[in-house]
Amino acid sequence: MSASATRARDPRGLGWAVAWGVYALFCVVVLAMVWYRASPQSDATDFRDFWENAIHFRQTGVVASDLGVHNYLPFFTILMTPWGLLPLQLAAALFVALSLGMFALTVWMAEALLAPRGAPPLVPAGRGDRELKYRRGDGERTRPLSSREGGWSNRDGAGPRPALLIAAALALPYVYACGVLGNVGILLVFLVVAAWFLIERGHPWVGGVALGLATLIKLLPAVLVGVLLLRRSWRAAGGAALTCLVLGVGWPLLALGPGVAWREHVAFYERAIRGHSAATTILVDRPIKANFSNNAVPIVLRRLLTPVNAGKHDQELLVNVADLPRVGVLATYFALIGAIVTLRVLPPLWKRRKGGAARVPHEDDGPEAARWQYASWCCLMLLASPLVWTHYLPLVYWPLAMLADRADRVARERGRPCRWSTAALIAWLIATLLLVSPAARAAGALTAGVFVLWLACTALAWQAGRTRSPRMAG
Repeated sequence: MSASATRARDPRGLGWAVAWGVYALFCVVVLAMVWYRASPQSDATDFRDFWENAIHFRQTGVVASDLGVHNYLPFFTILMTPWGLLPLQLAAALFVALSLGMFALTVWMAEALLAPRGAPPLVPAGRGDRELKYRRGDGERTRPLSSREGGWSNRDGAGPRPALLIAAALALPYVYACGVLGNVGILLVFLVVAAWFLIERGHPWVGGVALGLATLIKLLPAVLVGVLLLRRSWRAAGGAALTCLVLGVGWPLLALGPGVAWREHVAFYERAIRGHSAATTILVDRPIKANFSNNAVPIVLRRLLTPVNAGKHDQELLVNVADLPRVGVLATYFALIGAIVTLRVLPPLWKRRKGGAARVPHEDDGPEAARWQYASWCCLMLLASPLVWTHYLPLVYWPLAMLADRADRVARERGRPCRWSTAALIAWLIATLLLVSPAARAAGALTAGVFVLWLACTALAWQAGRTRSPRMAG
């Protein structure tokens, strides 16, 4: 019997079909929700704001800040203008469908980078799947199927790896939240992962362009330029900077004129940078975005350390465990963020002489350490953000993929789970389950989940950096 016929009879061969079927059903549910929420009878989608702002700009040439799009650069309004040519429901459904396709590509890119390579192709040799047939040189041999190669871990196309399934499953609740809102979080995670995929595959300039686009859509990914600079990936950092200059400055200058473009960028700074800064959030009497859905570090500290209402509308929800002076809360915030940034920035810069040669004792330019560094900075990006909504959290997909891959590889190679990755994944699952509790969200359950991911990725970056390997491309 041919190998293909055997694989067709093999229940494991249904693995990819089942996975794609589940994701297709997930997409149908999301798109149905989007279609309803974008209807004239509903006003519960962020995409409506993008669409209305696009129509307003197309008709007047003015970037409006009172139509829901007030925390985005002028570039974003210009970018979204074509969507205003379509009816709202069709535009929203098409935008979200493209976003869901981009998430599938994000999963594929992560798997392409992380899946093991170099093993001979394995093909089931007979009934019971207890033997494998593989090609070596000009001959064909069979051998027993080991327990570590059984099931879904085969590289024979029988099904997705457990690491892929775990990471995707842990990200899907946030992909759902982002999708039904019609927000840009899925597009951002696609660009963030695509940037690293392109850099690692030897296309640093193009990877920098992807990161620059992500930064122009939402400023959060600008933090990731830091890891490129620390790793001296000058071409990738240059590509990101050039993209921001050409599209973020040049395009608005052409579309709006110098005077209007300048005023719009100044208004964005006052509205989004100063108005939602950590200092403003902590020091003002009534923070603008204090409800429990916002899980940024500044507002979580403010809710925990001062009596601030975290409820929505007429709901009252207090979760504070202390009543500290606001200056003390601000000092706590700066101390916490300063410690986190220091732990990320100093180790790559700290060099020690050994045998006359300079070396980095914890992190070097090896691909494994580089991947963990990028994952750690993806978490740092969210910890440093002044606003973190649930639909921002697809951005943790790369850390989740790295941790799930580590857990899977260690379990197969050593017969025991990796403590760091397993603990971080469990903590993230718990944080996701706590989404149902407004009080837990107000107290920072999701923030704690991101922090645990950051801690695990940082520890594993240090561990991977102890073994030197060739410099990453770029």
